[in-house]
Amino acid sequence: MLVSRKILEDQLIRTLGRGCLPELSKIINRVDLFEPEKGQLFWRSQNAESTVCIVLQGKVRVIDRDNNLVISLPPGTSFGELTLFADSDFQPYSIRASSNTLLCYVNAEVLLPVIEQYSVVREHLYSQAKLQDLLLLNYKNCHGDRRETQSLLEVLPLLENHQS
Repeated sequence: MLVSRKILEDQLIRTLGRGCLPELSKIINRVDLFEPEKGQLFWRSQNAESTVCIVLQGKVRVIDRDNNLVISLPPGTSFGELTLFADSDFQPYSIRASSNTLLCYVNAEVLLPVIEQYSVVREHLYSQAKLQDLLLLNYKNCHGDRRETQSLLEVLPLLENHQS
């Protein structure tokens, strides 16, 4: 499946923050695209390598440690940021594919030099990891009410952008 360079650029900027602009063309040339099969549990934070994944098409389902569906992530959202911050105590989760899912993987080999050079990118990714963690904690504290968590998904990015 092909994705335009413009879509990749837009999604990478949204996910990594504007601080990545000086390195954007290098990053785009080194990303991997992946199409997991529908229903496939293909990613677990507990044993995932350091990577950030962006949903380009379809959606993925965030599954908590008790195998409960927490939330569905639509195109333009990302996951995996927590893998870049091993010292942090984030809630573990897994990802299951829905139909027609296309993902963009940005691995540590690409990300770590950018994070080291641009602290603003590191801070942005850490904020994203904290937002994901808040979604998982919210789900747990709302006793499994996905509607609460889904509405929180819509509001949290606004708060994060406001802080920038």
